[in-house]
Amino acid sequence: MSNVLEEKCSRCGTPLKGDMCPACTVVGLDTSSLVADGDLSSSSAVKSKTVDSLVSLVDIMSNDAFPVALPLCKFGRDVSNDIIISEDKSISRFHLQIKQQNDRYTVEDLGSRNGTFLNGTPVKEARTIEDGDILSAGMSRFRFVVKKNKPVFR
Repeated sequence: MSNVLEEKCSRCGTPLKGDMCPACTVVGLDTSSLVADGDLSSSSAVKSKTVDSLVSLVDIMSNDAFPVALPLCKFGRDVSNDIIISEDKSISRFHLQIKQQNDRYTVEDLGSRNGTFLNGTPVKEARTIEDGDILSAGMSRFRFVVKKNKPVFR
């Protein structure tokens, strides 16, 4: 039996691997300098212009669901986006977009400074995103959720 306590991420509680959290740290993103700037809080203010949707982004930290406007949802700090993240300065003004084409969804980075990551892999071109995937933008992490239509039985 070991007396060594396993270190956990102070943000999400996931066991650390070295100095990095495998769940909420993106390789290449210098989070320490972002936090040191003093312009970040641990929870991002996220607002959405839509009311209801079959597709949503669920914040990993707060478990808040934010509806994705379809067929095109723009995401970033600028007020013209469909989903607006105002407090996380690691998010670009126009960070990413999610598109729907039939029953397929894609995510595309819009030239953001800190990049967009799908399940930990950088999004360099439009990529298919599926129910349960983790979308990372700056220091924010979201689970992509697609509500399934339930059949009606008579």
